[in-house]
Amino acid sequence: MAVNEAPVRRQAEARRIAAEHWPYRCCVICGDTFVAALQLAHLDQNAGNNDPDNLAWLCGKHHWMFDCALYPIEAVKMMRAHWQVTKGVPDHTGRLKDAGKKAGRTRTRQAAARKAVATRQKRQVAASAAMEPPAVTVEASAATSRSLAAIKAAATRRLRRRQSSDTDGADGD
Repeated sequence: MAVNEAPVRRQAEARRIAAEHWPYRCCVICGDTFVAALQLAHLDQNAGNNDPDNLAWLCGKHHWMFDCALYPIEAVKMMRAHWQVTKGVPDHTGRLKDAGKKAGRTRTRQAAARKAVATRQKRQVAASAAMEPPAVTVEASAATSRSLAAIKAAATRRLRRRQSSDTDGADGD
């Protein structure tokens, strides 16, 4: 091949090789699985090199960014391997290795706290009920109102007697 000659692009062959070696098709950067948007990138920028290690599926935006050298080749290869293993299913075990255990302990503590609050409230209600005076019955209430009426009537009679005695004494002068 001459120095100025461009490598022969065998895109159909590259797609077949990529499909054989990288069966889960998605953008290795963002995980987009819309097949019509995926492009096959040659990681060494040599369109004639269809070695499986040199091929990766990228969406148009990330293919452009890779061609501008914004993503290192090793990072693209690492992400390509990741997507082939996970097949698009999120795997948070590395970051959230004990999150389920912590959540379980939190739920247990919260349930115990709710139970303690309910018990405390019941005890407060029972204590306040013990301190309250006995409830007034209807009979006691009626007797009290009768006695109050009797006291009022007696006071009114005394007041009238006094007034009448004061007026009787004034007439006698």
